[in-house]
Amino acid sequence: MLASLVVPLVLCAAVLVVSGLAKLREPQATRDAFVALRMPPWLTRSPAPALMPWGEIALGILLLVASGWLLVVAAAATLLLFLAYLGIIARALGFTEKVSCNCFGKLGEQGVTRRTLVRNAVLVATASLATVAAMLWVSVPVTVAGAPGATLALLAMAALAGAVALLVLGHGSAATPSTTRLQAGSTLPWFTFLDATTRTPVRIQETGDDKTLLLFVSLGCGSCLRLLEDLDTLRAGHPDVTIRPVLSETWAGDPATWEPESMRTDALLDPHGNVINLLVQWTPTAILVDRDGKLLADPVVGEGEVRSLIASTSAAPAPDPEPEPAPAGDPAPEPEPPARVEEPDDDEFAYERKPIPQALVVDADGEPRTLHELTSRTAALLVSINCLCGTSREAAASVERWRERLPQLEVRLLSSMKPESLPDELRPEGAVAYDHAGLAQGALDLHGSPVAILLGADGLLAGGPVHGVAEIEEFVGDIEAQLAEAGVAE
Repeated sequence: MLASLVVPLVLCAAVLVVSGLAKLREPQATRDAFVALRMPPWLTRSPAPALMPWGEIALGILLLVASGWLLVVAAAATLLLFLAYLGIIARALGFTEKVSCNCFGKLGEQGVTRRTLVRNAVLVATASLATVAAMLWVSVPVTVAGAPGATLALLAMAALAGAVALLVLGHGSAATPSTTRLQAGSTLPWFTFLDATTRTPVRIQETGDDKTLLLFVSLGCGSCLRLLEDLDTLRAGHPDVTIRPVLSETWAGDPATWEPESMRTDALLDPHGNVINLLVQWTPTAILVDRDGKLLADPVVGEGEVRSLIASTSAAPAPDPEPEPAPAGDPAPEPEPPARVEEPDDDEFAYERKPIPQALVVDADGEPRTLHELTSRTAALLVSINCLCGTSREAAASVERWRERLPQLEVRLLSSMKPESLPDELRPEGAVAYDHAGLAQGALDLHGSPVAILLGADGLLAGGPVHGVAEIEEFVGDIEAQLAEAGVAE
């Protein structure tokens, strides 16, 4: 019966040897895993990532050939190693961004999921049995030399072997790195980033660049950091494309602390990580778009693919044909006079004040009100939401604060969801206007959520619409400044 405990020793040895050999094939992936799993910088920069596969292989061999106290030490070291791996994986599951551990190099699942945690727990259980076997003086050499153990026990351990193999090498149903429903020729959804330095809104469709490469990265990704370190070189070698790193605002930290410093140039923050969660599954991911937000190529994932996409943007253009020489004796053509440039008319760029449309909302007291009735005494700022996504929640929670900043106006939350369906903290008292079936939002041409629009007291639209919390915040600031400049009191 004791002889059956030799199976956990063999299993742990197999796992360690397979893991070590896989890591030797992908040494850079192992070092990247240290970065992704947020190991201390001194450990990441140390020889530990390079020595780890050799240590695993050595432990695996010892489990197969050692006996006595040497085997006890090797089994205990294996148990401690697997416990450390289990703790690291459990910690990584709490990270905001997706993490790839490369625990078995490029074998099996690389992403850290609950399945990874279960796998490591099974390995800890197996290493515990191997340690018990070693302490009972069971070893592979002695077992092979002596009589085999009980058949049923060996069959049970064989079942455990199958479970370990399935959990270690099985891919499960985890999605492969990809982007969501995007391909060359499609158009990016409408969204707004923040400039990482100035925190001003940036719409990708309004950058004016013929080629913009959105480089979605995270600071806990080794291959991302290598791309960021090479930004100056990539930009200098490919001047035809504007490379803009994009980081989730949720955990990007203070841009002033980013290294290298070059990554701060043209860098963008994704508020709450909403765009990254929608478009990106893994980092680094690159999306190449034109000035209208149309994709010029399929999105790519991975350091090598990103570098190839950047390189493809600088294909040498065909040389212009040489001009034919003018016939001898012909006089040089007279230069044409410069075209007259018309001075722009300031009125051409003035905000077009259209009439407020006819639409009905249900006011906080349950009474129907037309949009014109809302503005019968003063202008009204409507903050429109049609869902409870992160940015919509933030906008709804900010309405009370915007009311305090603009006491001269009616500031209302315009919701196509019934007020009673909104959480208490998202219902500013007396300031929710219910838009049944979204009819008022449609009449005002308010698409997306959140959106803000200013209705004038003269029956005309006075500003907006503006999209996103950052732009609404800026919009409120502009209104506040204009009211102060005009000397409008509360």
